[in-house]
Amino acid sequence: MAHKDQNSEGRGGQRRKNLYDSPKGRLRLEVLWGHMLDKLPELHYEGRPLAILDAGCGTGHVAARLAALGHQVTACDSSVRLIEQAQSYINACCPEAQVSYVPAPFQTLLEQPQRYQLITCHAVLEWLPDPGAAVQTLAALLAPQGRLSLMFYNVNALIFKNLVRGNLYSSGSASTNMAAASLAPGNPLDPLQVQHWLHGAGLTISARAGIRTFYDYMSEDDRRGRSIEELIDMERLCSTSEPFMGLGRYLHWICQHRSAA
Repeated sequence: MAHKDQNSEGRGGQRRKNLYDSPKGRLRLEVLWGHMLDKLPELHYEGRPLAILDAGCGTGHVAARLAALGHQVTACDSSVRLIEQAQSYINACCPEAQVSYVPAPFQTLLEQPQRYQLITCHAVLEWLPDPGAAVQTLAALLAPQGRLSLMFYNVNALIFKNLVRGNLYSSGSASTNMAAASLAPGNPLDPLQVQHWLHGAGLTISARAGIRTFYDYMSEDDRRGRSIEELIDMERLCSTSEPFMGLGRYLHWICQHRSAA
Protein backbone atom coordinates (compact mmCIF):
# COMPACT_ATOMS: atom_id res chain seq x y z
CA MET A 1 0.00 0.00 0.00
CA ALA A 2 1.29 3.47 -0.80
CA HIS A 3 0.79 4.78 2.70
CA LYS A 4 2.35 1.83 4.52
CA ASP A 5 5.03 3.05 6.90
CA GLN A 6 8.49 1.59 7.47
CA ASN A 7 7.89 0.66 11.10
CA SER A 8 7.71 -3.10 10.64
CA GLU A 9 5.83 -5.45 12.92
CA GLY A 10 9.06 -6.86 14.35
CA ARG A 11 10.27 -3.51 15.65
CA GLY A 12 7.49 -3.02 18.19
CA GLY A 13 9.20 -4.41 21.28
CA GLN A 14 12.63 -3.13 20.33
CA ARG A 15 11.25 0.34 19.64
CA ARG A 16 9.56 0.49 23.04
CA LYS A 17 12.68 -0.70 24.86
CA ASN A 18 14.99 1.69 23.03
CA LEU A 19 12.67 4.67 23.32
CA TYR A 20 10.49 4.73 26.41
CA ASP A 21 12.80 2.73 28.66
CA SER A 22 15.72 5.07 27.93
CA PRO A 23 16.59 8.57 29.19
CA LYS A 24 16.26 10.04 25.70
CA GLY A 25 12.80 8.52 25.37
CA ARG A 26 11.68 9.89 28.71
CA LEU A 27 13.07 13.31 27.78
CA ARG A 28 11.21 13.25 24.50
CA LEU A 29 7.92 12.25 26.07
CA GLU A 30 8.06 14.67 29.02
CA VAL A 31 9.07 17.74 27.00
CA LEU A 32 6.50 16.93 24.32
CA TRP A 33 3.75 16.39 26.89
CA GLY A 34 4.63 19.59 28.73
CA HIS A 35 4.38 21.60 25.52
CA MET A 36 1.03 19.99 24.67
CA LEU A 37 -0.42 20.82 28.09
CA ASP A 38 0.83 24.40 27.83
CA LYS A 39 -0.38 25.11 24.29
CA LEU A 40 -3.56 23.01 24.23
CA PRO A 41 -5.63 24.37 27.14
CA GLU A 42 -8.66 22.46 25.89
CA LEU A 43 -7.01 19.32 27.26
CA HIS A 44 -7.77 20.59 30.77
CA TYR A 45 -11.50 21.31 30.34
CA GLU A 46 -13.14 18.90 32.76
CA GLY A 47 -16.44 17.45 31.59
CA ARG A 48 -15.77 18.42 27.97
CA PRO A 49 -14.02 15.39 26.46
CA LEU A 50 -12.40 15.83 23.08
CA ALA A 51 -12.59 13.38 20.20
CA ILE A 52 -8.88 12.69 19.67
CA LEU A 53 -7.06 10.68 17.02
CA ASP A 54 -3.57 9.43 17.86
CA ALA A 55 -2.34 8.82 14.31
CA GLY A 56 0.53 6.34 14.54
CA CYS A 57 0.04 5.72 18.25
CA GLY A 58 2.97 3.35 18.67
CA THR A 59 2.94 1.78 22.11
CA GLY A 60 0.27 4.14 23.42
CA HIS A 61 2.12 6.37 25.87
CA VAL A 62 0.62 9.65 24.63
CA ALA A 63 -2.81 8.06 24.06
CA ALA A 64 -2.79 6.83 27.67
CA ARG A 65 -2.12 10.31 29.02
CA LEU A 66 -4.85 11.82 26.87
CA ALA A 67 -7.33 9.16 27.93
CA ALA A 68 -6.39 9.67 31.60
CA LEU A 69 -7.59 13.29 31.22
CA GLY A 70 -11.02 11.94 30.25
CA HIS A 71 -10.85 12.33 26.48
CA GLN A 72 -12.18 9.88 23.89
CA VAL A 73 -9.14 8.58 22.03
CA THR A 74 -8.86 6.62 18.81
CA ALA A 75 -5.46 4.91 18.79
CA CYS A 76 -4.47 4.09 15.23
CA ASP A 77 -1.34 2.36 13.94
CA SER A 78 -0.52 0.31 10.86
CA SER A 79 1.38 -2.19 13.04
CA VAL A 80 -0.88 -4.79 14.64
CA ARG A 81 1.84 -5.62 17.15
CA LEU A 82 2.13 -2.00 18.26
CA ILE A 83 -1.64 -1.73 18.62
CA GLU A 84 -1.57 -4.81 20.85
CA GLN A 85 1.20 -3.28 22.96
CA ALA A 86 -0.66 0.03 23.15
CA GLN A 87 -3.83 -1.70 24.35
CA SER A 88 -1.89 -3.67 26.97
CA TYR A 89 -0.11 -0.55 28.21
CA ILE A 90 -3.24 1.61 28.35
CA ASN A 91 -5.30 -1.11 30.07
CA ALA A 92 -2.58 -1.47 32.71
CA CYS A 93 -2.14 2.21 33.54
CA CYS A 94 -5.58 3.59 32.74
CA PRO A 95 -8.21 0.82 32.94
CA GLU A 96 -11.13 3.28 32.74
CA ALA A 97 -9.83 4.84 29.54
CA GLN A 98 -12.18 5.52 26.64
CA VAL A 99 -9.97 4.27 23.84
CA SER A 100 -10.80 2.55 20.57
CA TYR A 101 -8.09 0.77 18.60
CA VAL A 102 -7.63 0.80 14.82
CA PRO A 103 -4.95 -1.59 13.49
CA ALA A 104 -4.64 0.18 10.14
CA PRO A 105 -2.97 3.24 8.58
CA PHE A 106 -4.67 6.47 9.62
CA GLN A 107 -5.31 7.24 5.95
CA THR A 108 -8.06 4.61 5.97
CA LEU A 109 -10.06 6.74 8.43
CA LEU A 110 -10.98 9.10 5.60
CA GLU A 111 -13.59 6.51 4.65
CA GLN A 112 -15.61 7.21 7.83
CA PRO A 113 -17.41 10.45 8.76
CA GLN A 114 -15.71 11.07 12.12
CA ARG A 115 -13.59 14.22 12.31
CA TYR A 116 -11.40 14.98 15.29
CA GLN A 117 -11.01 17.97 17.60
CA LEU A 118 -7.39 17.03 18.20
CA ILE A 119 -5.04 14.86 16.17
CA THR A 120 -1.66 13.81 17.51
CA CYS A 121 0.89 12.62 14.96
CA HIS A 122 4.26 12.16 16.62
CA ALA A 123 7.37 10.74 14.95
CA VAL A 124 5.32 9.30 12.09
CA LEU A 125 5.78 11.47 8.98
CA GLU A 126 9.48 10.58 8.66
CA TRP A 127 8.59 6.90 8.28
CA LEU A 128 6.15 7.45 5.41
CA PRO A 129 6.96 7.26 1.69
CA ASP A 130 4.80 10.33 0.97
CA PRO A 131 4.70 12.56 4.06
CA GLY A 132 3.26 15.47 2.09
CA ALA A 133 0.20 13.44 1.18
CA ALA A 134 -0.08 12.34 4.82
CA VAL A 135 -0.27 15.99 5.91
CA GLN A 136 -3.17 16.47 3.49
CA THR A 137 -4.91 13.47 5.07
CA LEU A 138 -4.38 14.78 8.60
CA ALA A 139 -5.86 18.14 7.60
CA ALA A 140 -8.89 16.38 6.08
CA LEU A 141 -9.43 14.37 9.30
CA LEU A 142 -9.30 17.50 11.45
CA ALA A 143 -12.55 19.16 12.53
CA PRO A 144 -12.96 22.81 11.43
CA GLN A 145 -11.94 24.16 14.84
CA GLY A 146 -9.63 21.27 15.63
CA ARG A 147 -5.90 21.28 16.22
CA LEU A 148 -3.02 19.09 15.10
CA SER A 149 -0.11 18.20 17.38
CA LEU A 150 2.65 17.34 14.91
CA MET A 151 6.13 16.14 15.88
CA PHE A 152 8.71 15.14 13.27
CA TYR A 153 12.37 14.17 12.98
CA ASN A 154 14.39 17.30 12.16
CA VAL A 155 17.02 16.85 9.45
CA ASN A 156 18.83 20.03 10.54
CA ALA A 157 19.52 18.54 13.96
CA LEU A 158 20.85 15.38 12.36
CA ILE A 159 23.17 17.37 10.12
CA PHE A 160 24.41 19.52 13.00
CA LYS A 161 25.06 16.51 15.24
CA ASN A 162 27.24 14.96 12.56
CA LEU A 163 29.07 18.21 11.89
CA VAL A 164 30.00 18.74 15.56
CA ARG A 165 31.32 15.16 15.59
CA GLY A 166 33.55 15.90 12.62
CA ASN A 167 31.48 14.12 9.99
CA LEU A 168 31.63 16.74 7.26
CA TYR A 169 28.91 16.02 4.71
CA SER A 170 27.70 18.37 2.05
CA SER A 171 24.22 19.72 2.75
CA GLY A 172 22.93 18.13 -0.43
CA SER A 173 23.69 14.59 0.70
CA ALA A 174 23.24 15.02 4.44
CA SER A 175 19.60 13.97 4.63
CA THR A 176 20.25 10.69 2.85
CA ASN A 177 23.64 9.80 4.34
CA MET A 178 23.16 10.54 8.03
CA ALA A 179 20.30 8.25 9.09
CA ALA A 180 22.09 4.93 9.23
CA ALA A 181 21.08 3.79 12.75
CA SER A 182 18.79 0.76 12.71
CA LEU A 183 15.88 2.50 14.41
CA ALA A 184 16.43 5.93 12.90
CA PRO A 185 14.01 6.87 10.12
CA GLY A 186 15.53 7.06 6.66
CA ASN A 187 13.63 10.21 5.76
CA PRO A 188 14.39 13.01 8.24
CA LEU A 189 12.41 16.09 7.31
CA ASP A 190 13.30 19.66 6.41
CA PRO A 191 11.18 22.04 8.54
CA LEU A 192 10.74 24.40 5.59
CA GLN A 193 9.34 21.54 3.51
CA VAL A 194 6.97 20.50 6.29
CA GLN A 195 5.80 24.09 6.62
CA HIS A 196 5.16 24.14 2.87
CA TRP A 197 3.06 20.96 3.13
CA LEU A 198 1.05 22.42 6.00
CA HIS A 199 0.39 25.62 4.07
CA GLY A 200 -0.74 23.60 1.07
CA ALA A 201 -3.14 21.68 3.30
CA GLY A 202 -4.69 24.90 4.62
CA LEU A 203 -3.01 24.68 8.03
CA THR A 204 -1.12 27.30 10.00
CA ILE A 205 1.30 26.89 12.90
CA SER A 206 0.30 28.48 16.20
CA ALA A 207 3.06 27.17 18.51
CA ARG A 208 6.50 25.59 18.09
CA ALA A 209 8.98 23.75 20.29
CA GLY A 210 12.18 21.78 19.89
CA ILE A 211 12.36 18.38 21.55
CA ARG A 212 15.81 17.34 22.84
CA THR A 213 17.54 20.57 21.91
CA PHE A 214 20.88 19.74 23.54
CA TYR A 215 20.75 16.23 25.03
CA ASP A 216 21.69 14.50 21.78
CA TYR A 217 24.82 16.65 21.48
CA MET A 218 26.12 15.88 24.98
CA SER A 219 28.85 13.34 25.66
CA GLU A 220 27.93 10.14 27.49
CA ASP A 221 29.99 11.22 30.50
CA ASP A 222 28.17 14.55 30.73
CA ARG A 223 24.80 12.80 30.45
CA ARG A 224 25.66 10.44 33.28
CA GLY A 225 26.75 13.39 35.41
CA ARG A 226 23.25 14.93 35.43
CA SER A 227 19.99 13.62 36.82
CA ILE A 228 17.19 12.97 34.36
CA GLU A 229 15.01 15.48 36.22
CA GLU A 230 17.63 18.20 35.81
CA LEU A 231 17.96 17.43 32.11
CA ILE A 232 14.19 17.53 31.60
CA ASP A 233 13.93 20.89 33.35
CA MET A 234 16.67 22.42 31.22
CA GLU A 235 15.26 20.90 28.02
CA ARG A 236 11.92 22.51 28.80
CA LEU A 237 13.59 25.89 29.26
CA CYS A 238 15.38 25.59 25.91
CA SER A 239 12.51 24.04 23.97
CA THR A 240 10.71 27.25 23.03
CA SER A 241 13.67 29.64 22.77
CA GLU A 242 15.83 30.25 19.73
CA PRO A 243 18.47 29.37 18.72
CA PHE A 244 17.99 26.20 20.76
CA MET A 245 14.49 25.36 19.53
CA GLY A 246 15.61 24.88 15.92
CA LEU A 247 18.29 22.40 17.01
CA GLY A 248 15.76 19.99 18.52
CA ARG A 249 16.13 16.41 17.35
CA TYR A 250 12.37 16.58 16.90
CA LEU A 251 10.23 19.63 16.23
CA HIS A 252 6.75 19.88 17.76
CA TRP A 253 4.25 22.18 16.11
CA ILE A 254 0.64 22.93 17.05
CA CYS A 255 -1.35 23.54 13.87
CA GLN A 256 -4.91 24.47 12.92
CA HIS A 257 -6.96 25.37 9.88
CA ARG A 258 -6.15 28.87 8.67
CA SER A 259 -9.86 29.71 8.69
CA ALA A 260 -9.95 29.02 12.44
CA ALA A 261 -6.81 31.01 13.31
